[in-house]
Amino acid sequence: MQYALVNQVRAHAQKGLEGVCELCNGKVIAKCGNIVVHHWSHYNRKECDKWWEPETLWHTIQYNRGQNRAQKA
Repeated sequence: MQYALVNQVRAHAQKGLEGVCELCNGKVIAKCGNIVVHHWSHYNRKECDKWWEPETLWHTIQYNRGQNRAQKA
């Protein structure tokens, strides 16, 4: 997710932050790596968003391609 509440203020993910999901009030952590866009993720694999879907094969392939490129760089 793009936003979460940090100290009750809507915020973008930044390295080292923890927050609260706006939909379910569950605890989330900022994911801020070098390949994937910065985002928030639930600590527990929680499906609070009715549109949530598991990662597809296409996503897995794209992720692996990115990992391979990063290792070569």
